[in-house]
Amino acid sequence: MAGFSSTAAPSENVLAATLDSVARKLYVLEASTSDNEARLVRYDLADTTGLVVWRVPYFKVYDRVDLALTLAGELVLSAQRLADITVWKIKTFDKSISFAGVAALAGQLLDGAVPGESELHLPVVRSGRLSLESIDRLDFARGGECTGL
Repeated sequence: MAGFSSTAAPSENVLAATLDSVARKLYVLEASTSDNEARLVRYDLADTTGLVVWRVPYFKVYDRVDLALTLAGELVLSAQRLADITVWKIKTFDKSISFAGVAALAGQLLDGAVPGESELHLPVVRSGRLSLESIDRLDFARGGECTGL
């Protein structure tokens, strides 16, 4: 079995992570309470390097944060505060990211987004009942960058 060893490693405060097995990249969203910053780090599993592709203020605004990957290779950041969920679609580039859209729904997240053919599915609890909510790619409003976590 092949292993992975790197001089770069996630901090002890990992908020969320997701693996892009096709591109052999691991995305880790980590937080530093000492400098009130959250960082999205992309680890390249082929050459064992890590690169910070996004930084944002971190003040524990959200109760839960999740990362997922769409079938098209876009990142999905889901964040829940009380009974409100915000979902951002993110395009990734060599050394940065770009927010491609934002959507909102009500409920409490049970897990990260699950990709479908043209939509995302989110397992949520709403009014004490389990629900699998679907967000179509057309439901995302343009822009809507995440400015803090």
